[in-house]
Amino acid sequence: MDANNSINAYPLCVDLDGTLIKTDSIMEATILAIKSNPFLIFLLPFWIIKGKNYFKYHILEIAKPDAELLPYNEDVINIIKAAKSEGRKTVLTTASLESVAIDVNDYLGLFDELIFSSENHNNRSKNKTNTLNDKFGKSNYDYIGNSNADLEVFASSRKAFLVTNSKRLISKAQKLNSNLDIIHTDTHFFKNLIKEMRLYQWIKNVLIFLPILLAHEFTDITAITNSIIAFFCFSFTASFIYIINDLLDLESDRNHKKKCRRPFASGKLNPVPAFSISFVLMLASLLVAIFYLPNDFDLILLFYLLLTTLYSVYLKKIVIADIITLAVLYSTRIIAGGEISKLPLSKWFIAFSLFMFFSLAIIKRYTELKNLIKQNKTKIKGRGYETDDMKLLLTLGTSSGYISVLIFLLYIFSPAVSMLYNNPLYLIPVSILLLAWITNMWFKAFRGEMNEDPIVYTVKDSFSYVLIVLIILFIILAMI
Repeated sequence: MDANNSINAYPLCVDLDGTLIKTDSIMEATILAIKSNPFLIFLLPFWIIKGKNYFKYHILEIAKPDAELLPYNEDVINIIKAAKSEGRKTVLTTASLESVAIDVNDYLGLFDELIFSSENHNNRSKNKTNTLNDKFGKSNYDYIGNSNADLEVFASSRKAFLVTNSKRLISKAQKLNSNLDIIHTDTHFFKNLIKEMRLYQWIKNVLIFLPILLAHEFTDITAITNSIIAFFCFSFTASFIYIINDLLDLESDRNHKKKCRRPFASGKLNPVPAFSISFVLMLASLLVAIFYLPNDFDLILLFYLLLTTLYSVYLKKIVIADIITLAVLYSTRIIAGGEISKLPLSKWFIAFSLFMFFSLAIIKRYTELKNLIKQNKTKIKGRGYETDDMKLLLTLGTSSGYISVLIFLLYIFSPAVSMLYNNPLYLIPVSILLLAWITNMWFKAFRGEMNEDPIVYTVKDSFSYVLIVLIILFIILAMI
């Protein structure tokens, strides 16, 4: 037997979760199951107590990830393809169940044999090692794995491939198998966690400071300090909801041109520790609010948490209800700022906010539909809108935006203005500038030149910066 034939005699055995795919199939099945029936979360602890296999079996009876949408590791796939081109046998050996292994192989078509768990047998660690040794003989197969659970298999394999960035895990594996290759990943946890928390979205929570600015209470240190604390409470709570939302939207995000690059959708971030850290930060925010901020703010923050959760789970799927919810959530930040600073909010301003934010929420949906046309699609996956709705959304959105400007103009001539501004007529140019801004936003959306979040777009838009500077200038002139 020549050297080449000798190498070809060794089958290549490949782990699934965290190796061939960048995520965990059972974890994704669990998320899909909870999404289909949220009350299932109360049963999960009892299933886990009965054992991992029992848990896997019952979860996969309810839901199963779409093999076509899973994030695959291209480096691993290339190694498998190279082995097949050499005439070597390829084996998928996974701790997941038969149905998942079959679906993955039906999609990829790369494996000659499948080894998987059953309800009474967990194909993991020592069990996997024993199965491979019995089938091929110790040191008579190559193996690709990614975790501590694979170390026993590495010790029994001829050649090992380790998919990881962990120096500690690499050191352990090298001691067990000197014939080891490292397949580095792009899963830098904290970098991807920060990205997943979407710190850039925290700009929305600056709305909390608006009541202080509008009331000209620039010297109230207590109100300013409390507003800063409230800003971070809202921000960490919002990040927690973003994580829940992205976990529930895994499949729809993977179908999206841009959202498929998000840390969860791309498989770059492990959901379990990410969710745990975010949950702790959110819980800490609630505790800080309870002990240090006014009771009314605590209720508003809790309302925000519940409404955003309800939006992520249910309301975002309902036409119109979703954009009304977004408008309410924006306005909630302003109301929270009023409670923090103990400054009464003008009814005019609340009305202005609702109509303005309703318009911006519609821009978000309109832009998503605009992008669908570029992809030759007609419906937003996980939403209730179709491209045929664009004309109606355009009418509703522009009308709402212009109504908000009208409300602001009427406010200028109300008795309340004279109590805050010495020269309220300087606010008339502000209404014109607002009219220019909302018109520009809709022009950008209509031309397909806007990101899917109008607030984030505003932060990056130079024209918006010019208008904001001019608005501030005229407000100062109205004050003096």
